[in-house]
This record gives sequence, structure tokens and C-alpha cells, in this order.
Amino acid sequence: MFLGASFFDRSIALINNFYTLHHLAAELKKRAHGTALDRPFTQFRNELVLPFEPVERGPEPFVAVVSCEPSRNVLFFKDEYPRAKRNTGNVFPDIQGALVDDVLMHPSDREIRITFRPGFAIVMQFFGSKANVLKTDADGTVTASFLRQHSSVGAWIDPHPPMPAGVPSAEALRAALNENPGAPLTSVVKRAFPGFGTLLVRELLFRCGLEGTELSGDQSASTIASLLSLSGQLMAELLTVPQPGIYYREDQAEKFTIIPLRHLAHLRREPCSTVSDAIRQHISSTRRQSDFMKEKGRLLEAIRDEVERAGSTAGKVRSEIPTRAEAEHCERYGKLLQASLYSLRKGEREAVVEDMLSPGREIVAIPMDPHLTPAKNAERYFEKAKKIRTSIEEQNDRLASLEKIAALLGPLADRLDGVESAEDLEAFLSDAGELLRSSGIRVTIAERKKEEERPPFRIYHVDGGFQVWAGKSGENNDLLTTRHTAKNDLWFHARGVGGSHVVLKAGTGKGHFSRKAILQAAGIAAYYSKMKKASHVPVTMCEGKYVRKPKGAATGTVTVEREEVVYATPRLPASAGEGTGGL
Repeated sequence: MFLGASFFDRSIALINNFYTLHHLAAELKKRAHGTALDRPFTQFRNELVLPFEPVERGPEPFVAVVSCEPSRNVLFFKDEYPRAKRNTGNVFPDIQGALVDDVLMHPSDREIRITFRPGFAIVMQFFGSKANVLKTDADGTVTASFLRQHSSVGAWIDPHPPMPAGVPSAEALRAALNENPGAPLTSVVKRAFPGFGTLLVRELLFRCGLEGTELSGDQSASTIASLLSLSGQLMAELLTVPQPGIYYREDQAEKFTIIPLRHLAHLRREPCSTVSDAIRQHISSTRRQSDFMKEKGRLLEAIRDEVERAGSTAGKVRSEIPTRAEAEHCERYGKLLQASLYSLRKGEREAVVEDMLSPGREIVAIPMDPHLTPAKNAERYFEKAKKIRTSIEEQNDRLASLEKIAALLGPLADRLDGVESAEDLEAFLSDAGELLRSSGIRVTIAERKKEEERPPFRIYHVDGGFQVWAGKSGENNDLLTTRHTAKNDLWFHARGVGGSHVVLKAGTGKGHFSRKAILQAAGIAAYYSKMKKASHVPVTMCEGKYVRKPKGAATGTVTVEREEVVYATPRLPASAGEGTGGL
């Protein structure tokens, strides 16, 4: 398959390369069969979430996440995507409940089209800075746009794009090479096979035994034949069953691929089950690495600034600390004035007295405030001597504190400079976080991670260490049941009365659920029901895979299959071993 001219002069990362999107379209088609589009929404800039709900048995609910960030056009799928209470908005509100008809990949461009049975389509375009998600009618006219409404609405997108031309001939490739004989081979091959992008061009050249630094005009007929033959083989690999994975350099994610690449064989490769999972894992790894580098840089700069500030302030404090001689000088003036009170009068600006204790009985001139009595002037000198001594103590304490900060933070900066991973940074902050906070340095990564990972439900711990999540309202119940309940979780609800949906989370404790853990979870469901004051409450229990929300059902309403009934006492876990919720 030869890709069209719309790919020329584009720098395409493999994460949103045509071939990657080709397989994502196939995954989306498989997952979306038998589903209807729920309410699309956005809660992050340039990111659209498309939730799909099953309309028949078989499909599972899921969401498609489309990022239109200019630097990263991405599509991936998740089982759930909790919607925030604030800073979120509906997109394409008139298409809720539309049944998915088909998912189509553009034959030559980075565009995926989802068609719906009412006759309209959602078109996802991964065009770099012009990436967008559009709603079109059956004829291809854009009727609504996620981004750039004014310039997009009314435009036309061909609903039946033509198939592209075939692989370029040997003559066409030779002409392209001869057109720029002095250009590096890599750049010319990239233009000749624009759908590959940089990474796949490197792979093609590697398979041909070329470095890519060769000049275009120096290539023989056999090299051209090899490029054409191996490019066809590479295209075939890219279009058949994918083998997605991520290449790592040590512990850092280096490259995402949908097939093994021979020129990266020196790196460790971890396979992934689906293209979407590989993309999510790669994004998570690179975002985590990016966050780590930003946080490390910010902390390192803050620590070094604080060390420099402490050193500079210490020098200033050191130069401004009064000497004990100054205090003794003021105290001497006070004593001399006190000893000469009988001969001094108010209104004098200077007292000339004899220092009986000095060698040679020195005559001393002491400045006086004419508005004060001689006794008050003496008192003023004593008070000044006292303040100087207090200042000396305070400034010495401050100097010691500043020198301690510099002594403690200096080695911390050296230690942080050697931190090479997010895990090591978390360990560093676990040890040094309190010192950094006490020094006025903001520490955010641990708190932000904890906040991001906290589910928006009441959370309890029961026997075996398992978590129990309880809904807080009708909408929160829906969120818990439809987005946060796994197939092998146990779902509870007080039978026949209103109350919270409660989920005993598999995998959060050791081994299998004990009978005690099940009864404790049932007790939580009974406690958060209208039968809270009863002594024993019948509680419905089933596995998560047997709970579903019918289309159009009221908030908090679900249907349950294969239920069991357990009788429980309304009670919350309260012992130290069980813990309490309230998140």
C-alpha cells in the first residue's frame, strides 16, 4: 500500500503512524460492535472521551480517549474513565444513545471514521497541530467539531475516499534519488515512503544493509531493487497481525512499535497484548519519566537556590552581628553616668566625666539626650547594652540555623543529582521530604500521586486486607458499578430498598475472599441503606460481570443476574485491623 501525498513533509511518530491507527481501528471495531455511544465529554484540554455502552449481551463498556494535543495525537481505549465533577463539559450532546454501525480506516491517511445507524459519523483526524474530532452527516458535511468550530463546520470530508496508488516503481524511486544526488539517503527514502516515518525508514535501511548516511545519487540498481522489495515486506508485516511492544533502554521506555524492529534488537523489548495497551503503557511510562525529570529539576533548582540563599544570608548576618565590645562600651557609659548623677543636669548634650577605674583616670565625653534626665540617659545606655547582647544571641542562633541548612541541603543536592528514576525520587522524598518542607521547599510529587490514585468513593478495609468501595449518591453508584467494578469483584446492594452500591474489590487483599470479608461487605451495604436500623438485612450479592445498567434506566438503577442473598447486620468495619473509610 502506497500512502498519499498528504503524508509528505510530516514527522510522524509511530504511536500515531498510519499503520498503528490501522490496527487501532480494527480494535475499536471489535470492541464497539453491539454498543451505543454514551455522552462524549472533555475534562482536559484537547482531549475527548467517547464512552461506549453495550446494548446487548456480550460487549463490555469501554471508553475511547482521543488526544488532539499538537505534540501527541493519540487514540487508546480504557475499561473505565471516571468523569470529574468540575471542569468538564459535554461534546456532541445530540448523539447520545446512537448505535455503532461500523468503524473504518481511511485507506491512505491518518483518519478513523465511526459510523452510526442514524446515518451520521464521528471522524477522528490525527493531523498533528490540526488534529480534531468531527461529526459529519451521511454525505460527509461537518455539522459539529470538537476543536476549531468556526473553520471546521460546513467543510466536507469524503465518506468514501479512493484507494491510493501502488508502491512506486523502480524508475520513480531512481528519479527521486537522482533529483537530489547530494542529499542523505535517509531524507530521500523518507519522502519516497512517506507513510513510514523516521523510525520505519531506519528499519528499512537497516534491513537493506545501509547506514542512511550514504548519498542518494550513489545507489545502484540492486540497492533500489532491495529497497522496493524490502519495503513491500515491511508494509506486509505492518498490515498483518500486529505484535505491539515497547523497547526499553535500561528502565526507560524508548520506542513504541507494532512489530519487532531489527535495528533496535540491542534494546530490551516488552510485548503487549493489544496496540491500545502498548500505547497506554508507553504514554504512562514517558509521562512518568517526563514528570520525574520536571520534578527532579524543580527540586534540584530549589535546593541549590536555598543553599545559595542560606550561604548568602549567613554571610550578611555574620557581618552584621554586633560585637560584645559594643555592649561593654554602652554599659561603661551607663555606669559612668550613674556614678556622676550628682554633677549632671537635664538639658546637657554631653557629659564630661572622669573614669576612676581606667588607667590614668581617663576623661570621657558621653553623648546625652538633652530631653532626658541624666538617670534616664544612663538607663538608656544600659538598655542598649542589653539589646546588643540579645541581638548577638539571636543572630548567632540564626547563623547556626543557616549554616545547618546549608550543611544538610548541600549533600541532598548531590544525592538528588544522582537520582535516575521516578522510583528512586519517591524513595529520596520519603527520606528527605520533611527536611525539604521545613526548609520551605515545596514537595508535590508524592501528594499528587496519592490524590490521583484515590477513588472517589467511601473506602473500607475488611478481613484479609481487601478494600470495599461504597457509593455516595445515585450518580456515584452508577460510576462505581459501570466504571469501577471488575468482572471478578463482588457487588452488593440491600435487597428491595434504596441504598449504596458496594463492591468488594478482588486483588486488593491476600488470597480469596473469606466468608468474614463477604459478611463485612454485606454489612456495609446494609448500613448504607434504608434498613440501616434493622438487626438483619437481606443483601443481594453477585459477581461484577452479572451487573449491568440498562439503556435509559434511572440514576442508580441496574439489573442483576445470578444473585445470591446473604443476611448481614448493618455495620461499618471499626477495629484497628479493618480500618475505616470516608474518602
